[in-house]
Amino acid sequence: MREGLGFKYNQTVKPILMYSQDAVMDWQDRSDINIWILDTGAVIGLKIGANLVRFAATNKESFLELGFSKQIQETTWESEFDVYFAQVEAYGNNRVWLAGDAAHVHSPVGGRGMNMGIADGIRFAEAIINHDFIGYQRERHAVSTDWVRKNQLFTRIMADRSVKGKIARSIVRLIFKLANILFGKNAAKKVFQAIAVG
Repeated sequence: MREGLGFKYNQTVKPILMYSQDAVMDWQDRSDINIWILDTGAVIGLKIGANLVRFAATNKESFLELGFSKQIQETTWESEFDVYFAQVEAYGNNRVWLAGDAAHVHSPVGGRGMNMGIADGIRFAEAIINHDFIGYQRERHAVSTDWVRKNQLFTRIMADRSVKGKIARSIVRLIFKLANILFGKNAAKKVFQAIAVG
């Protein structure tokens, strides 16, 4: 659809395969957000219900390495999926304007996917009211350019299976240890907010 309408969409050629699972399990003694940085990759666990946890991992191997399989009472959803990084060069063309995933895609690292789309929608509604589509294009393109670039960097560091990736994750683990000293149980939440909010 984008191509037919003449939108240029710069997308990475090689995808990164990631893994996600929603699991019913006892999560009482853990914080709402937990991050594990492993030699094989990274995993985030987010509490999304009373006993429901969403795991997102750079690969299934990293998730299995955590050893949660015996604690999971039920898997309600599971997926291995390709991640690309992309952004349109322009958000509008004549009477057609884009927002959300139609304008930019990235990995779930940082948790901003849906929020970026919602922010696009709010700003687009303002553009309609104020007849300021150029302002919408300029503002949202700048925001998504910055985020897609950061997201791609974070994701590649967490997903890189080479020696270089393992060394980078070792450095990230040291940062997490420092964050644990400073913030205790809320360390993962603070790091997640720093990445997601900027």
